[in-house]
This record gives sequence, C-alpha cells and structure tokens, in this order.
Amino acid sequence: TAPPTPNARALVERERLLREIDVLVARLAEIEQTPRSERTTQWPQQSTELTRRIREARSAYEALVVHQAETATSAGDRRYNGVPAADAATIRMVLQPGEAVVEYYATTDTLVIFVLTRDRLAPVVVPVGAAELESRVRLVRGLLGSPGRTEASRAALERLHSSLVRPIERTGVLRRTDRLVVIPHGVLTHLPFPALLDSASGQRFAERYALARLPAAGMLLALRRPAAPGPVGAIAVLAPFPDRLPATRVEAEALARIVPNAELYRGIAATEDRLRRLLAQPVPVHVATHAAFNSANPMFSGLALVTGRGGSRDNGRLDLHEVLELSIRSPLIFLSGCETAVGSARATAFDRMEDVTTFGDAFLLSGAGGVVATLWRIDDEGAAAFADAFYRHLSKRSAADALALAQRDLIRHPRWRDPYYWAAYTLSGDIAAKKF
Repeated sequence: TAPPTPNARALVERERLLREIDVLVARLAEIEQTPRSERTTQWPQQSTELTRRIREARSAYEALVVHQAETATSAGDRRYNGVPAADAATIRMVLQPGEAVVEYYATTDTLVIFVLTRDRLAPVVVPVGAAELESRVRLVRGLLGSPGRTEASRAALERLHSSLVRPIERTGVLRRTDRLVVIPHGVLTHLPFPALLDSASGQRFAERYALARLPAAGMLLALRRPAAPGPVGAIAVLAPFPDRLPATRVEAEALARIVPNAELYRGIAATEDRLRRLLAQPVPVHVATHAAFNSANPMFSGLALVTGRGGSRDNGRLDLHEVLELSIRSPLIFLSGCETAVGSARATAFDRMEDVTTFGDAFLLSGAGGVVATLWRIDDEGAAAFADAFYRHLSKRSAADALALAQRDLIRHPRWRDPYYWAAYTLSGDIAAKKF
C-alpha cells in the first residue's frame, strides 16, 4: 500500500494531540476537585505540571493547523487557509448600490485604507501608525467595556473617527453609501466601529452606516453565490443556564414570543450535541450563553453549553477549533451575552492566524451565512434588550440593517443609550443578506 500523504499524517497527529489534551484536562479537573484537606504537598506541583503540558499540547495543535494551512496543496487541505484573494474588479461586480468595501492596513507610521465601490477604488493614506492605533483602541475598549463611561470615551472615539472614517468621507467616495463591509486587520479587529463619533455632526458610526465585517474581501464572493434551494427553518434558541443566568431565560422566552415558530431549548436540552446538529441544518440559531476565552491558546476558546451523552463531541463546550471542523448550513448565528467577536484577551494581538481569530470568523469560514457576536461581555438584561430589538427589525430587514437599527433604538433609549450596551455587537457576513 502507498504510504500516507503528509496531510493524512497531519490529520492523525491532530487527532492524537486532541486525545492527549482531553486526557490531560480530565486529569487536571480530577485533582482540582480534591478537597483541600486531602491535598498532599505534591498537589501544587502536579497541578502546575499538568497545566504546562496542556498548554504545550494545545500550542502544538495550533502550530500543526497553521502549518497545514501554509503548506496546503489541494482544496481539501485548505480548510484553515481562510479565503483566497480576489481582485478589485471581481469584487466590484458583486457590490450593490449603496455598498462599499473598506479595508485597513496599519504600518509602522501610516494607515492605508482602500475603499471599493461599484464605481471606483480609492486608496487613502493617513499619518497614524500601528502603535498609536493600538493605544487608542485599547483605551476605547477599556472605557466602553463597562457602563457609565460615555463622556470619558468621547474624545478617544472622535480621534479614531477622524483617522478611520473622516479621511475616506472627504474623498467623496462614500457620498451615496450607507452600507459598509469593513475588513479590519490587527488591533482594528477589536474596535467597536459602531461607537465611533463624528465630532462635526455628533453622529455615531452606527447612525450613519450599516456594517458587516469580513476576514477577507474574497469572502464576499463566496457569500454571494446563489444559495442552495430549500426553505429556511424556524429559529432555534438555546439557553443552557437559565437558572445561573436568569436574564438568558427571559431573553430566550421573549424571542420565542417574537419569532414565529421558534424552537426553544433551555437547561439540559441545550447540549453541545444539540447545537452541533442545529448548525448542520438551514435554520437560524441563537445561543444565549458565555464564552470561555483562552488567551494562551485561542483555538481552545469555547462556548459554554450543557454536557450530554455524546462523548467528546458532547462535553458541554464547543471549542473554536471544533467549529472549524463543522459543515455549517445555518444562515444566521447569534451569539448573545458572550465575548465572542474578539480573537485574544482585551485587544491583544493574535497574529499567527488572523483569519480564524474569532468565533464569528470561524463560524463564517465553516459555512454560516452570518454571525452576530460581541466584543465584550454584555450585562444580561442589556443583551436581552438588544436581542429583542434586533429580531423585531430582522422580520423585515437584512441582518446588517437589523443590527444597525437595533443599535439606533438603544442609542435613543434612556436606559440603554450607553455604548456599553450596543457598541459591542458585530456582524460577520454579507451586508445584504436577506431577512430570515
């Protein structure tokens, strides 16, 4: 028989590493459950050693995935290799009136912005470097990540608007545009664009533009291919922890009333296996839970669900690397209440594999039509209020429009107008995706 191909050997090694990680994690959980009164003097050393081995095994797994992407020679090998490049002329052909693609590249001392519409390609150079941008984004994230900092954040948001938005508006290229596909890179993937503030008009970015993010411009071509025929099923709503997170129960029940024929899965019904099976169907999926983010090994960040009886694929945690193995058919996934749109802890960088640094991008790359996620953890009641507004608009508008309209609703609401409650929400996907 022929020897196994390099790709086959890599797949075997990935499976071995995942099994090893599962064993180590189970062993660590077992010793950490040891009552304090029964812990020996070796307990700290054992815990530290297991933690080190888990981190090393996870790093080895991530490195193997990246290596496969970099050395892929066939379409089947390129599962983690993001989206192939597409030239401006090809992308322009799929743009609709009122749309523009905006891509940002930060260098040491300049920011280069490319704006593409149906009519023109406009490059813009702004004299602000990557380090300064990172400092500004960190400041904004720190201010907006908790409520009550609206006034303190105004100056920083105005400065970012003057660097990121005003220069391209001055060219006139966005004169008849109100829907933007933004492709951020580096630290800008962590920026809450909807909160940017125009010092001249006093308008927020979300009040002027509907916004969708993509990891690469070529993704737009894939998203705008004709969809497979067939009806879209009723929305499925999962709330794994309605008692521990009571606002998620309220949110889930409210959505079941708002959305006709919604299927509601609460508590023990909201297992990882249930979510996997729903994602494989042409149904919108709403998950009200938290994400456990792993800053050391981002691909092992996971969505918290209920443990079922399906073994390692049903252990109550859907990791990002597992998302990338799925074949998703859901036209829209809404990840509510959890920090799912960030690729690393609190605006830090993760440059080894930019295209799969967030849950939104991972679901998108695995076939989802669109993903709503958040840049920071939202207050449960605020998350419920936002979801309520979003789905009311989604019954008549596209996902991007519904998101922008929901943000505008909260901006005008006396209780929820603080950017903390609405600016964290992002849509990864097609800016023109139809309502569901």
